[in-house]
Amino acid sequence: MKNSKILLLEIVKIATVIGFMVLFGKEGNWIYVAGAIIIIVFDLIIKRLFKSSKQVDELKTGIKEVAEGNLSKKFSAKDVEFKEIADNLNKIMQDYRSALAQILYNSEQTSNVTKKLASATEDTNKALEDIAKSVEHMVGGASQQENMIESVIKETKNLEEISNDTSNENVKIHEQWEKTNKDFDESKHNLEDLADGMVSRTSNNRNVLDKAKEMSQNIKEINNIVGLVRGISEQTNMLALNAAIEAARAGEYGKGFSVVADEVRKLAEETKKATDNIDNMIMKFGNEISFFLNNLEESINKELLDTEKVQSTKSSFEKMTKSLSEVDIVINNTKNKMETQKDVLKKVLDSLTEVFQISQETAAGTEEISASVEEQSAIMAEISRDASALDSRNEESKNILQSSSKIKIEKNKLDNIINNNKKIITELAGRDEIRQVKDNCKGVFKEFLKKYPGIDAIYFYDINGKLLADSEEGMDYIDPSDRPWFQEAIKGEVYVSDLYLGIDCKKVIVTASSPVYNLQNEIVGIIGLDSIIES
Repeated sequence: MKNSKILLLEIVKIATVIGFMVLFGKEGNWIYVAGAIIIIVFDLIIKRLFKSSKQVDELKTGIKEVAEGNLSKKFSAKDVEFKEIADNLNKIMQDYRSALAQILYNSEQTSNVTKKLASATEDTNKALEDIAKSVEHMVGGASQQENMIESVIKETKNLEEISNDTSNENVKIHEQWEKTNKDFDESKHNLEDLADGMVSRTSNNRNVLDKAKEMSQNIKEINNIVGLVRGISEQTNMLALNAAIEAARAGEYGKGFSVVADEVRKLAEETKKATDNIDNMIMKFGNEISFFLNNLEESINKELLDTEKVQSTKSSFEKMTKSLSEVDIVINNTKNKMETQKDVLKKVLDSLTEVFQISQETAAGTEEISASVEEQSAIMAEISRDASALDSRNEESKNILQSSSKIKIEKNKLDNIINNNKKIITELAGRDEIRQVKDNCKGVFKEFLKKYPGIDAIYFYDINGKLLADSEEGMDYIDPSDRPWFQEAIKGEVYVSDLYLGIDCKKVIVTASSPVYNLQNEIVGIIGLDSIIES
């Protein structure tokens, strides 16, 4: 019923346009032709406004999710003006994830080295205590001490190199952040331009509405052309017949217009039979004009609401600007801590060099052994304190970074992600090629990568942690025995991790694993996969 009304309205519009065109050709009443064309243009404007409102809401909702911690968000839009904003937002998200992932990686590397340094200094301290207790064996102890200190110096130099590399990476991260901030400002300006454009369109639509209202007052004059309509009905009928013939020639593409032409021909025949029907149609047309004016005014009001939504979205942008400022603070804090770390390392290296020289002098004579051991113990105690302080600072940085990188996502979405990955890993572990540990496991991996495009990598280990097969050529070997996904699966459990940032792909990742049972129902391996999450 609704479609029939829409079709009838379109028929009336087209019939009126044809009548006005004929009248324009004979009488020169150009205002009526212009009015008919404006009606069709307004109809297109209304459809456009409804479509824009929906896309503004989608962008607003997505930005809110990111502000609440959903780093897996991917924006999309169909219209060109909104697609540019969506693309810029996606670029900002990718740059932010890349910077954060690199910071996390550097922090983890630094943490590992500082722990090694603390362990090495502790071992050296123990060695010095043993030397102090056994002065009679000082020569042999001094040689052992010299080797250990040399090893510590080597580790400290490695740590110093890593610290320098980390500082350089931190500079790059800051540059990346500035680039991200610049892109964000550009998106903000684009949104402001969009808001200004919407205000301008609203003003223009107001002017058009006023003109349309004036036009509606002139509808009454259409009654004066009723007599003329009677005269041109025959000609309208001929035009409709010609249109039907042309539509028939057009085949499938002309069916819709053929229906319109047929309805116009019927309308002309009815017009010829009774002028009263034309009067009723004109009255109905006047009602449709009123309906159109009401819809246009409603659309203008919705345009105003959309403008308010864009302003609200701008507020969300300002919140994200604040978040970016907080990231900059984290980056600067990390930079300061790295500078402090470099100073501490230099001090540690100088101290170790001094200890090494003392140990060499100790080997030259037993008279100075006792004093040298005491001095070395004091220096190593200072080194141990410096190493502990360095490790403490690094743990503070890690806690800040982990808090900033924690990924938040709606519970129902997270549950869907967990259930889907459990389903996929269970299906993969149940394949006969996997259960029998056949050579064509990679064929199964390719099949699953094609079937589930979100999968980034698949790997298969035996129960001793040996890599049997993987979906990537030249995959770096890792010892999986201390990984939660391996430990849980070896217990016979299907495991799905929390969401985290992948170091290599710079995207949000979830890891799933499952035990693999042979035909005798014995666990023979662990199958795992990484999936990229984009919400």
